[in-house]
Parts: sequence; structure tokens; C-alpha cells
Amino acid sequence: MKPARTAKTVAMSSGKPSKKNPYILLSDATAPSFAIGAALADRLLGAAIDAADAYFRQYVAATGSVTDEYRAAIAKTLAFNRETAASPTFREDEFVATAVLVALLEPELVVLAGAKADAVAAAYATSKARVLAVAKDADTFARAIARDTFVEGDFGAHDFGTLPSGSLAHIADDKPTARRLLEAEAKGFDAAVVTNSPGITGIVRQGLSAVPTLPMIVHADRFAVGDTISWSNRRRRFDVTVTEAMLDEMQRARDVIDRVVPFPSLEDEIALPLEDRSPARPALVLFR
Repeated sequence: MKPARTAKTVAMSSGKPSKKNPYILLSDATAPSFAIGAALADRLLGAAIDAADAYFRQYVAATGSVTDEYRAAIAKTLAFNRETAASPTFREDEFVATAVLVALLEPELVVLAGAKADAVAAAYATSKARVLAVAKDADTFARAIARDTFVEGDFGAHDFGTLPSGSLAHIADDKPTARRLLEAEAKGFDAAVVTNSPGITGIVRQGLSAVPTLPMIVHADRFAVGDTISWSNRRRRFDVTVTEAMLDEMQRARDVIDRVVPFPSLEDEIALPLEDRSPARPALVLFR
């Protein structure tokens, strides 16, 4: 996200009405921007929280709730990011959905693998849980929020000890998703939020991907040893060949999954600029 998105840096338009749509005023611009009125933004955020709350309650046994205190914390974090941080790893819809989910589940421990800013902020904004961010590469905003709970390392190699009941892993790095899910289940996590793990179309849109991704794992029977997937962006080409080890990892990961709950789409409630739209919806994975 760019600072030009904020209401402070975008002036009110005084242009001419569009011939095609009289509700739109046209004027000159020199750079992409996005702004929304403060009162409208508050109403849309409230609607997004309500939508996420109602959606998740269909699939999880909620022990907590999104209190007024939590709502205020969510709004404060969003405002801070828009006006100050503009973090490239902060996606507003994912942040709101994760914040609501954590508030409902009330886990005693939230561990973030590949500390993306939206996940770190969501854990802190709504949870009284112990939060631990484990990553070898995290942006400045994520590190600043995590403070003394940030660990420079690999999720799979970290010793978390005996985990409390209801522990939640948030998997957002580019390591193979199947491997991360097997690690999380073996370490004793009850559930995981998986991001950066799209279907085939999403893979080819984002460059380096966490192959095998969650959709590949869920549909492991569609894949065979020797299958290939190739794609490229402006700088690099990526080639994947399904090996016996990869297929075995996919099948074992599928076997530890009880349910997969895709996150709600909040784009109708939160006005997101195109650059902030992820190629895949995050998902909650519940282990057997």
C-alpha cells in the first residue's frame, strides 16, 4: 500500500461530471491513489467485522466474541497502517478476518510462521494469548509489532515445548504448505490459518509459491509422479515436477486435516485497492 491512499494525501475532487456517469467527477491525476471518507470507512469496517463474525460462527465453536474493545483495536490498527506504516505485507481484509477468528477462538498461543504484518497485528489486536512470531524474513512493521516475541528462525526447527490446548499456527511463508501443516500437527497445534497457498491459477500469478499448496493437498489424488507445472513472471521462470517425496508429503498432510474453512470474502465490505487483493483466500485448517 502507498501513502497516497490515505485521506490525508488525497484532495477532494473538483472536476467535471462524467458523461457516462453523472455521479463521478473527472479530474487530472498524476499517480494511483485511493481514499474513502472516515465515516463511511467506519461503517464498512463494522459491516466487515459482523460479516466475518457470522461466517466463522458457522464453522467453529466460538468461546470468545468480538467485543467493543476488540473492534476499537482493529480500527486503530487499520488507521495506523494506512497513515503510518503502509506495510507491503498488510492486507486489510485478511487482517480483519484473522482478527475476528482469533477473537472467537481465544487460543492460549498463536504462533506465526513467516511473520506477515497483517497476521502479527491481528494476533495482538484481538488476543490475550501469548504470541510468538517465528521467521527468517519479516518486514519492519511485523518486527516492530512483534517486539520481544519475534524469533529469527524456522518454524519447523523451533522447539515450542508442550503446547496449550487450542494453540493456533498461522502459516504465511513460502515453504511447502504440506510440510508446514505436518510440522504444525506434529508439534501439537489444533488448527492452522494458511495463507499464500492458492490453487493453480493463483500460483502462476504470484511467482514463488508454497508448493504443494493447500488446494493441491486437499486434491492430492489428482496428481501423479512426473506431473509438471511451469510459469514465469517478468524476471524468473518457475518449474515444478511432482516427485514421489512431494506426493507422499501431500497425501500425509491431507490425512491429518479434519476440515478446511476458507476465509470469507470481505471485498464487498472493505473497499480494497486492486494491489491489495490476494490471489487466494486464506483458510482455517482444523486437524484431526
